[in-house]
Amino acid sequence: MGTVLRIFQRDIVRLIKNPFALVVIVAMSVLPALYAWYCIEANWDPYEHTNGLHIAVANEDVPTTVEGMGSVDVGGQIVDQLSQNSQFSWEFVSKGEAIDGVKSGRYYAAFVIPSSLSADFTSALSGDRHEPHIDYYVNEKYSSTAVKVTDAGSTAIERQVEEAFSKAVSEALIGLLKDRAGDIESQIDTADGRLSQTVTGANEQVAQIIDTLQDVSQSIDSWSHVVDNAQETLDVLETAVPQASTSIDDAARVLSQVRTSSDGFSSSLAGTLTQSGALIGSTSSQVNSQVNDAVGRIMVAKADVDSVLTRLQGVIAQNDQIISQLQDAAAALPAGSAKTTALNTIARLQSHNDTLRQHVNNLSNVSTSLGRATLAAQNLSNAMNTTVQTGAQSIMVTGTALAASASRIGGSLDSLVLSMGGLSGAVSGLGPQVEEISSLLSQAQGVFSQVQASLSNTESSLGAVQKHVDDTVDDIRAIASALEADQLSVVLGLDVTSIGEFMSSPVTLDTEVLYPVEHYGAAVAPFYTNLAIWVGCFMLIAILKMEVDRKGFESMTAVQAYMARWLLFVLVSLVQAAIICIGDVALGIGCVDPISFVIAGLVTSFAFVNVVFMLGITLKHIGKALAVLLLIMQIPGSSGMYPIEMMPSFFQQVHPLLPFTYGISAMREAIGGMYGGAYAANIVVLLLIAAVSLLIGLFVRPYVLNLNVLFDKRLRETTYMVNDDQGLREPRYRVRNVVRALLDNDEYRSVLLGRATRFNRRYPSIAQISRISIIVLPLVALVIMCQFSLGPNGKVLMIVGFVTLVVLLGWALVLIEYFHDYLNNQVRMVAHSGEDLMADVMGHTPLRHKDFSANHAENVRAVLSRLREVPQKNAATEELSSGEVLNDVSSDIPSKALNGASDAVLDGAASDASDETFHKVPNGISSDTAETPSDSTSDGASKTSDDASDASIDKEKR
Repeated sequence: MGTVLRIFQRDIVRLIKNPFALVVIVAMSVLPALYAWYCIEANWDPYEHTNGLHIAVANEDVPTTVEGMGSVDVGGQIVDQLSQNSQFSWEFVSKGEAIDGVKSGRYYAAFVIPSSLSADFTSALSGDRHEPHIDYYVNEKYSSTAVKVTDAGSTAIERQVEEAFSKAVSEALIGLLKDRAGDIESQIDTADGRLSQTVTGANEQVAQIIDTLQDVSQSIDSWSHVVDNAQETLDVLETAVPQASTSIDDAARVLSQVRTSSDGFSSSLAGTLTQSGALIGSTSSQVNSQVNDAVGRIMVAKADVDSVLTRLQGVIAQNDQIISQLQDAAAALPAGSAKTTALNTIARLQSHNDTLRQHVNNLSNVSTSLGRATLAAQNLSNAMNTTVQTGAQSIMVTGTALAASASRIGGSLDSLVLSMGGLSGAVSGLGPQVEEISSLLSQAQGVFSQVQASLSNTESSLGAVQKHVDDTVDDIRAIASALEADQLSVVLGLDVTSIGEFMSSPVTLDTEVLYPVEHYGAAVAPFYTNLAIWVGCFMLIAILKMEVDRKGFESMTAVQAYMARWLLFVLVSLVQAAIICIGDVALGIGCVDPISFVIAGLVTSFAFVNVVFMLGITLKHIGKALAVLLLIMQIPGSSGMYPIEMMPSFFQQVHPLLPFTYGISAMREAIGGMYGGAYAANIVVLLLIAAVSLLIGLFVRPYVLNLNVLFDKRLRETTYMVNDDQGLREPRYRVRNVVRALLDNDEYRSVLLGRATRFNRRYPSIAQISRISIIVLPLVALVIMCQFSLGPNGKVLMIVGFVTLVVLLGWALVLIEYFHDYLNNQVRMVAHSGEDLMADVMGHTPLRHKDFSANHAENVRAVLSRLREVPQKNAATEELSSGEVLNDVSSDIPSKALNGASDAVLDGAASDASDETFHKVPNGISSDTAETPSDSTSDGASKTSDDASDASIDKEKR
């Protein structure tokens, strides 16, 4: 650590003593801050300066007249309101000028109010509704942000139009309400009297109906007695009918006997016939008289029932009228127990009235059936009596004329017997009719009982209604008094303007900001601050050399060199971050916790400089390109300007992997306010990023030193590209390759030359294909994106895939170049011998990488000289491995020198680890003596090299 601090101190002293270098450092410290402040100030609050946006308004609206509202001019109201609106620079022009101004870019947008706007707005009042509309023209070519702002303006105009129309309609309605309120006040007394009179009349009608129901009930009682008398008569008739039928049958038997013995008893036949005729006539008259009496009573009862039905139907109609009036009166009552009681009572009255109506219908059906049955019985009785009287008269006439017409007695008797048979059938048929009439009378008696019960219930309900009607009158009068005293006074005192304003915007959205940010500049400050810090770090690797000057520190290690220059970069970067963050606070971004904001900036700078310095010093130009690529990815993928959820899915996936994400989040916590451990979590992630970057720089860098040397070499060959001359300018040799060259193994040379020849033969075509692919791929990707509709996410994935493929091809081309250069270096090394080989090895072996003792270089040279004295062996003799050679030499060399030499050479192998990608140990050669840098390559590459070895040897011989 002492060496690191001494190097750092030396660099600081050089910086202080050199005014020009000091000016450059100061400029690099301030320039990122100026960039951040400039961008933050530019975005301080752009939405408060929209009054410079020119928007045209063309009003062609024609006012319309609406009854109750008067003249309605919506377009004029819009113009009046916009002329008082300073949100935009409104310019009122004609329609043609407005549209042409938008096309030319003179106006960012234009609103054209059509001539039918007012008519369309008021069409809803007439029932013939037309959708109102305003034409909105916008030119998206000149500024996409301005379009979004003017869109917000169009929404504001739409809201203003709606509010204005709602306000106008509300004011008109309130005005009409106030005009009508005076009439209502004067009409309340009249309505009160009229309503009281109506309710009083209803009360009187209820009393009349109760009296009518009582009369009907008495009539039903008297009619019930009539029905009972009719039932008794029918019972007597039901007994007399069988007797009459028996008498007729007896008379028929007598006549039959008379007919049989007419010849013997002709003298006494006349007397017998005369008696039989008299008996039959008397019986028929008696039966007919009883039937007529029953029918008469039944018809009287039916007439009474019809009278009662008529009166009941009148009662039902009056009940319906009263119920309707009571319902109207109850509807006018205020909500409360009185109204509920009234409605319940009305409901019970309605139920009783419906029950009474049902019973009346049943009684009407019974009365109709009774009339039909009674009429049928009367007709049958009359027909029977006529037949019987005719037969009896015929018998008497026959008896009188018997003496004179004895010869005709038989025929008359036969006719009489037949007539007596028909009479007997008619009398027998009268029995069912009498039974049916009796059944109908019983049903009528049951219906009368039900009607009597319904009348009793209805009378009780009407009594309750009469009481509630009286209460209703009192309630209505109280309501009228309250309405006149309170509500009308409120209506008459309404403020038309305030009511209109309330109706135009009845709902107010209350916004409660949990973590308030003073303005838009404070919202974007974290993003521009992180961007400026990254730019400042990139400026350091672009201007400052990343390799340390070894003058005076020739024995320093790669880790010490890395840490010494790392301290300088970290110091300058922290100064940059401090200037940026303190300047942000001084600028007035409004931090809740300024100290936490500055700390977040310093930690962010520490993480960023570790990432950028690691990329720059480890991969040189490739690392710088990756730093730029990482910056490009972080600008849209860190949610600095827009929520990450608004970005395509690819950016949402890489969002957690970007350093900007955590730097911006930490600064936002300091600006708006802390939530839990979010601030600390972001700081921890930034420190982890710094730690990982530092470890990569310390331990991965030695493995890519040869690759960096190759890059610098190729860039120097262009004569116009920047390269770093401070580091190594020659590639390092691996220990195994050095040992093989010193052993002067002919087989190793043959294998190496064969591989080099085979690779060089294919190298031009492989390199050309790679170069062409890198050029063609962008064209292919461009054609695919133009020809196919991939959507935003598809295009992003297409670009990412294309960039990834180009990077892979670029790396493949770099590795091909690296392997080509490596083989050439190996061929050059084995071409030397003696002192030339020693000098070449000393120039490409990392002597000062691990051991830093005073005699380090001398020890390594001693090892190499001892190796040259070892007897050489080829394939025809016993092979010696490099390990055996080193063991043999170690007996004559101090252990410290040997360890230093071994570490130095092995470090060369470590620093050239990427060489392991291309080679494989050939068959027949030990891993110690014949292993080349291509030990880890694929079998195919090794086989390709072996196939061309013979051709290479023949070419060398020629």
